[in-house]
Amino acid sequence: MGNVTFAVFATATLMLCIAVGNHLVTVRQPRMAAAAVAALGFFAVVVDASPSWGSDFGGPPALLPGVALLILAILQIRLTWRRVLAIGGGTGLFILIIGWLDWLRPPEQRSHLGRFVQTALDGGAWDIVVRKLDQNMTLLFGNLVALLIPVGLVALAYILTRPGSRAAGPLRRSFARVQLLRPGLIAVWVMWVIGFALNDSGTAIPAVGATLAIPLVIAVALKALEDETLAGPVTTRASRLVR
Repeated sequence: MGNVTFAVFATATLMLCIAVGNHLVTVRQPRMAAAAVAALGFFAVVVDASPSWGSDFGGPPALLPGVALLILAILQIRLTWRRVLAIGGGTGLFILIIGWLDWLRPPEQRSHLGRFVQTALDGGAWDIVVRKLDQNMTLLFGNLVALLIPVGLVALAYILTRPGSRAAGPLRRSFARVQLLRPGLIAVWVMWVIGFALNDSGTAIPAVGATLAIPLVIAVALKALEDETLAGPVTTRASRLVR
């Protein structure tokens, strides 16, 4: 599973988690919502990481934290530095276990997960990190259009962290109508940023993921506007009858 495929797959997974989780939260089933999101997220991570399926080493460290953050939001558990470290540690442990299991196979049957473990044991892990960083920087600064990606990520972070700001105005109605939309988009943003940072050619992850997420968010915003417009005359007429 390459970066483009992962971007669509992971973004779709989190958007599905938002939809399913929000429905269950709306009917006052937060624990079931958290369980459903955990099941969907874990299944997606296994598909992405399994050597026989996605065989993706850089995807799970991006997707797992996003799923974990959404579960915390559903259960209304406050995010602290200890919980951030726990999520990071758990993600790292999961990746190590998957890589180790792949490394246990014969060398000719290993995917790049097992080969990375062997490279790390041989002392070449730092070279891989430097190579990935160099490729990302080359892609980012080698094309002026690519510089719009970090700008867009910063702008999205501002909108999500300041829902009362003028920039967040077009989404404020949607945030009120869909309870998990804002925390869900934060989870998507975290997945995009981590995927962007950890993968070579990682600039493709937020760029491609946005082509799926943005139309869905626009659809939610238009639906919220339509519902408010239809409810407006009824509300006004009812208030006049009360008077």
